[in-house]
Amino acid sequence: MEKKYRKEIHKATKYIQSRMGISLPESSVAIFLGSGLGEFIRNVEILGRIPYQKILGFRKPSVPGHAGELILARQNSTVFWIASGRIHYYEGYGMETVTFPVHVLAKLGVHVLILSNAAGSVSGDLHPGDVVILEDHINGMGANPSRHRFLLEKPFTDLMETYNKKLISDFMAIGQKYSVPIKKGIYYAVSGPSFETPAEIRMMAKLGADMVGMSTVPEAVAGKYHGMKIFAFSVISNYGSGISGNGVDHGSVLETVKESMNALNPVLLEFIGNMKSLDEDNEYAGNSVLPE
Repeated sequence: MEKKYRKEIHKATKYIQSRMGISLPESSVAIFLGSGLGEFIRNVEILGRIPYQKILGFRKPSVPGHAGELILARQNSTVFWIASGRIHYYEGYGMETVTFPVHVLAKLGVHVLILSNAAGSVSGDLHPGDVVILEDHINGMGANPSRHRFLLEKPFTDLMETYNKKLISDFMAIGQKYSVPIKKGIYYAVSGPSFETPAEIRMMAKLGADMVGMSTVPEAVAGKYHGMKIFAFSVISNYGSGISGNGVDHGSVLETVKESMNALNPVLLEFIGNMKSLDEDNEYAGNSVLPE
């Protein structure tokens, strides 16, 4: 099983390289776009794109708001990967499938991983439209991506500082420059796909969570396994059940996120555009343990 998995990663990497006409490492930065965040793509120079279904091991997302493309893009002098949409654990896939793109990106030379998502507010201090950087997370998904024979070379990944403090500081500074309010919080990951009950939201608040979602943690843990520097942010799309008295639907989630991205895009573009110079200084260099 693990040999087959490694071969699929190798084949997927070679296919991407051949389709994009690149050599390693072309880019050391990648971003996963969560629900409703696809508008970001309109603001960057596209160098190439491949539908997920054409890449061995990748799966086309079934959820609205996730395009399902791997894109090579450029912002200023930074060439970077965009995973436009993701698949989720709740779509019926195992964690090894959910995190497969992260392992391929590691093979492609990525060591800075940016993750984004739409999340519900657990705290009364967070409101729809708020941008919140992840300081930490609580994995309530009932599964861990490290539980795979492929990862036995280093099964006990250290998550002491999952989310890179330097990246957080840089993003906050750029947000201040553009007068975009940015908060920090703790993300509670659930398996989904049903939204949470009021009792579950109250439990999460008591455990110290600020927002809740159904993604990001698998990719963060897989990226940390490879020694990547992780940065993640949520766009608050709704209040958790029982906070506002209203229900939650995915359509309103997408609309709220799209509106917030109009203000956030300049911040994200400058953040990524600065990565090339930082990378040359080896400031964010990682240490992938992906075997050949």
